[in-house]
Amino acid sequence: MSDAPDRSGPSPEFLLLLTSHQSTLYAAISAMLGGVHGAQVVLQETNVALLEKAGEFDAARLFVPWAVSFARFQVLAWRKRQARDRLVLDDELFAAIADRLVAAGLGVYFVLSSQPARATPGPVDQLIDWNIDLTQAQSPDERARIHSERAIALQGKLDRAKLPTQERELAKTLMENGNWLAEHSDPVAESSRFSDIADMMLAQMESATNANDARQVARLTDGYCRIAKLGIEANIERELESGAADDERKERLGRCMKRDADRAEKLTSLAERSPDECRKHFRRASKSSSKYGKRNRDSEHRDTENRNAEP
Repeated sequence: MSDAPDRSGPSPEFLLLLTSHQSTLYAAISAMLGGVHGAQVVLQETNVALLEKAGEFDAARLFVPWAVSFARFQVLAWRKRQARDRLVLDDELFAAIADRLVAAGLGVYFVLSSQPARATPGPVDQLIDWNIDLTQAQSPDERARIHSERAIALQGKLDRAKLPTQERELAKTLMENGNWLAEHSDPVAESSRFSDIADMMLAQMESATNANDARQVARLTDGYCRIAKLGIEANIERELESGAADDERKERLGRCMKRDADRAEKLTSLAERSPDECRKHFRRASKSSSKYGKRNRDSEHRDTENRNAEP
């Protein structure tokens, strides 16, 4: 008998196991990452690794603990690529979570399987992930790599997806912005472009509230908060830290901060008149838009006081 590895590819039984446990793997990866940022990318990389090692799986073993052990290595690889990202989970905390997930074996399966199944992120959520990864890239080469790895697949998913008109427009805008980010690195322009996306999401949040669709409000709020923090605030911070003295750039940055302030005020107003199940989401979104909005309002207040003090 030959000891050569089986090259016939994954068995139908293996593929069924892999596809039926996507939500469980996604939950495990999110736990190891400390959030959903990057989870979809790591899930796909884990799937590739599992398919490559399908011939090594012993059908007498439990699938989930075996698969989670592969996910851990993919999370480690992702963390290395994101090593300079301030939002990456602390190393010791990651190790503790990962060790528990991998070592728990059967317990992992029952703990994760007992949770409500989490749907695979849709096109808009995946496009937001992609945009955030692009804007946080540390070099033009890294941006080009992130873009080339996912652009074609994301465009294909967008083309095939059946989305409501507003959601499709948002997805198309995110796709276009991702393509733009691959070729540009300008924190002022990026914060402005992400502000356009935040405005679109806020309009959709209001529409979902009017339709009493709390689930859609919650989903949009998750994306909005990430755009506000990692797309707008992070780029404003980059520009402020650069100490750029160009008056034109300062003026453009000031407009971004004012737009942030305006959104924070609108979110507060929506929270006050929304049903209870939507109110908490608007309050959370308002906090995401409050940092530079408050700074801008304070600046305008000082300018007004200075003008009033003039003889």
